[in-house]
Amino acid sequence: MTDLLAWAAQFTLPHRAEGQRRKVRFTRETLPLPKEFHTASMRVVPGWRRPGGDAIVIDCAVITTAREGYRALGLALLGYALSEQVVPLRIHLPGGEKDVRQIIVWPGTASKLEIDLRCRLGVRELHYRPRPFYQRDPADHGAVYEDVFPREHLPFCTLGAPGWVRGGPPLVPGDPWCLHVAGTSPSHVWLGRYLLDLSFTEGDGREWYLYNTTPAEQMARGSAELRLVLADRPEPVGSGGDPAD
Repeated sequence: MTDLLAWAAQFTLPHRAEGQRRKVRFTRETLPLPKEFHTASMRVVPGWRRPGGDAIVIDCAVITTAREGYRALGLALLGYALSEQVVPLRIHLPGGEKDVRQIIVWPGTASKLEIDLRCRLGVRELHYRPRPFYQRDPADHGAVYEDVFPREHLPFCTLGAPGWVRGGPPLVPGDPWCLHVAGTSPSHVWLGRYLLDLSFTEGDGREWYLYNTTPAEQMARGSAELRLVLADRPEPVGSGGDPAD
């Protein structure tokens, strides 16, 4: 099984965006993807957000890693968007009993446009322009990433068992938590580019959120939300709980 960071290190991508404004071109041939990865450099913990009391509970996944980890995960998502997507991409993680043990990326689903036109579209080539992520207000955890989001292609995440289970804890005692990533192939590209932007050293901030509610909608409605934390954050991330409250 391939180590995620070792795989990502073979691709030429700058660590700083300053002075590196040329686009990087990716194809299926230049970004070949194994079927499975493992990494010891990333921790994913399930959590919950309860806006307005206990009436509504929103699943959250807290991802903690270094910038190299976000770079590798972003490249894996781009590589999967370019691939044939015959089987899901599985990234195996270490962790305790309550930690997420796998990130599973599922084949892209058809968009509304594809359904209406009765066709399937595929990603054949990507052009990525390096740019660091700057939060507009470091105190505003809901700061938007772009003025306009591709709302037809918002990523979808859910927490559950290794099989496709929408929400809820593992159904069988002893089954590990998994973070399932789904949506259209362009949504895999959107999330991959976002993670790549976080990896540049000029970027500010230590935590970022991806919400599924308006007006800060960056994940599909009903999706688990993502909280992204740099690994060198002084205080540790707790298991479970309400990370985004």
